[in-house]
Amino acid sequence: FAPRRLSSAARRFLRRPSRRTFCEKKAPKEAEAQPKPSPDNTANVSGVRWANWKSVAAMGVAGAAVVLYYNYEKERVLSETKITVTGKPALGGPYSLIDAVTGERVNSSDYHGQYTLLYFGF
Repeated sequence: FAPRRLSSAARRFLRRPSRRTFCEKKAPKEAEAQPKPSPDNTANVSGVRWANWKSVAAMGVAGAAVVLYYNYEKERVLSETKITVTGKPALGGPYSLIDAVTGERVNSSDYHGQYTLLYFGF
Protein backbone atom coordinates (compact mmCIF):
# COMPACT_ATOMS: atom_id res chain seq x y z
CA PHE A 1 0.00 0.00 0.00
CA ALA A 2 1.57 3.26 -1.10
CA PRO A 3 0.09 6.62 -0.05
CA ARG A 4 -1.18 8.82 -2.85
CA ARG A 5 0.44 12.16 -3.45
CA LEU A 6 -1.70 15.08 -2.34
CA SER A 7 -2.34 18.07 -4.49
CA SER A 8 -0.88 21.39 -3.45
CA ALA A 9 -4.35 22.63 -2.39
CA ALA A 10 -4.83 19.58 -0.16
CA ARG A 11 -1.37 20.02 1.38
CA ARG A 12 -2.17 23.68 2.12
CA PHE A 13 -5.49 22.67 3.70
CA LEU A 14 -3.93 20.00 5.90
CA ARG A 15 -0.87 22.04 6.82
CA ARG A 16 -0.70 23.25 10.40
CA PRO A 17 -1.80 26.89 10.43
CA SER A 18 0.82 29.42 11.26
CA ARG A 19 0.69 31.49 14.41
CA ARG A 20 -0.05 34.55 12.35
CA THR A 21 -3.48 33.10 11.50
CA PHE A 22 -4.63 33.24 15.11
CA CYS A 23 -2.77 36.33 16.32
CA GLU A 24 -4.33 39.75 16.42
CA LYS A 25 -3.23 42.35 13.93
CA LYS A 26 -0.63 44.76 15.17
CA ALA A 27 -2.22 47.87 16.59
CA PRO A 28 -1.07 51.40 15.83
CA LYS A 29 1.43 53.01 18.19
CA GLU A 30 -1.32 54.89 20.07
CA ALA A 31 -3.24 51.70 20.86
CA GLU A 32 -0.16 49.98 22.28
CA ALA A 33 -0.14 52.44 25.16
CA GLN A 34 -3.56 51.23 26.32
CA PRO A 35 -3.51 48.37 28.83
CA LYS A 36 -4.39 44.99 27.35
CA PRO A 37 -7.09 42.91 29.05
CA SER A 38 -5.77 40.14 31.26
CA PRO A 39 -6.07 36.59 29.89
CA ASP A 40 -8.42 35.52 32.70
CA ASN A 41 -10.86 38.34 31.86
CA THR A 42 -13.91 37.14 29.90
CA ALA A 43 -14.41 40.50 28.17
CA ASN A 44 -13.96 40.69 24.43
CA VAL A 45 -12.19 43.51 22.60
CA SER A 46 -15.14 45.92 22.92
CA GLY A 47 -15.29 45.41 26.69
CA VAL A 48 -18.65 43.63 26.71
CA ARG A 49 -18.75 40.48 28.80
CA TRP A 50 -20.24 37.54 26.92
CA ALA A 51 -20.85 35.45 30.06
CA ASN A 52 -21.61 36.56 33.56
CA TRP A 53 -23.72 35.34 36.47
CA LYS A 54 -26.84 37.12 35.21
CA SER A 55 -26.72 35.41 31.82
CA VAL A 56 -26.01 32.01 33.41
CA ALA A 57 -28.95 32.48 35.79
CA ALA A 58 -31.22 33.59 32.94
CA MET A 59 -30.30 30.49 30.92
CA GLY A 60 -30.98 28.31 33.97
CA VAL A 61 -34.41 29.88 34.50
CA ALA A 62 -35.22 29.52 30.79
CA GLY A 63 -34.15 25.85 30.83
CA ALA A 64 -36.24 25.13 33.93
CA ALA A 65 -39.25 26.84 32.32
CA VAL A 66 -38.89 24.65 29.21
CA VAL A 67 -38.73 21.48 31.33
CA LEU A 68 -41.77 22.50 33.39
CA TYR A 69 -43.78 23.37 30.28
CA TYR A 70 -42.85 20.04 28.67
CA ASN A 71 -43.98 18.10 31.76
CA TYR A 72 -47.23 20.09 31.93
CA GLU A 73 -48.06 19.40 28.28
CA LYS A 74 -47.17 15.72 28.62
CA GLU A 75 -49.50 15.29 31.60
CA ARG A 76 -52.27 17.22 29.82
CA VAL A 77 -52.07 15.04 26.70
CA LEU A 78 -51.94 11.85 28.74
CA SER A 79 -54.96 12.86 30.83
CA GLU A 80 -56.99 13.59 27.66
CA THR A 81 -56.20 10.21 26.13
CA LYS A 82 -56.58 8.15 29.30
CA ILE A 83 -58.93 5.18 28.89
CA THR A 84 -60.71 3.84 31.92
CA VAL A 85 -61.72 0.19 31.89
CA THR A 86 -64.30 -1.33 34.17
CA GLY A 87 -64.96 -5.01 34.75
CA LYS A 88 -62.71 -8.00 34.39
CA PRO A 89 -61.13 -9.30 31.19
CA ALA A 90 -62.30 -12.66 29.95
CA LEU A 91 -59.04 -14.56 30.36
CA GLY A 92 -58.75 -18.30 30.77
CA GLY A 93 -61.44 -20.89 30.29
CA PRO A 94 -62.10 -23.24 27.38
CA TYR A 95 -61.09 -22.26 23.85
CA SER A 96 -61.46 -23.53 20.32
CA LEU A 97 -58.83 -22.71 17.66
CA ILE A 98 -57.73 -23.93 14.23
CA ASP A 99 -54.36 -25.71 13.97
CA ALA A 100 -52.16 -23.86 11.45
CA VAL A 101 -50.42 -27.00 10.20
CA THR A 102 -53.32 -29.42 9.75
CA GLY A 103 -56.25 -27.00 9.53
CA GLU A 104 -58.26 -29.01 12.09
CA ARG A 105 -60.20 -27.45 14.96
CA VAL A 106 -58.61 -28.07 18.37
CA ASN A 107 -60.12 -27.45 21.81
CA SER A 108 -58.62 -26.86 25.19
CA SER A 109 -59.77 -30.35 26.21
CA ASP A 110 -57.38 -31.83 23.57
CA TYR A 111 -54.42 -30.52 25.57
CA HIS A 112 -55.74 -31.26 29.07
CA GLY A 113 -52.84 -32.16 31.40
CA GLN A 114 -50.16 -30.85 29.01
CA TYR A 115 -48.24 -27.60 28.92
CA THR A 116 -49.58 -25.31 26.19
CA LEU A 117 -48.12 -22.18 24.65
CA LEU A 118 -50.39 -20.02 22.53
CA TYR A 119 -48.69 -17.55 20.19
CA PHE A 120 -50.78 -15.10 18.20
CA GLY A 121 -47.98 -13.58 16.11
CA PHE A 122 -47.96 -10.04 17.44
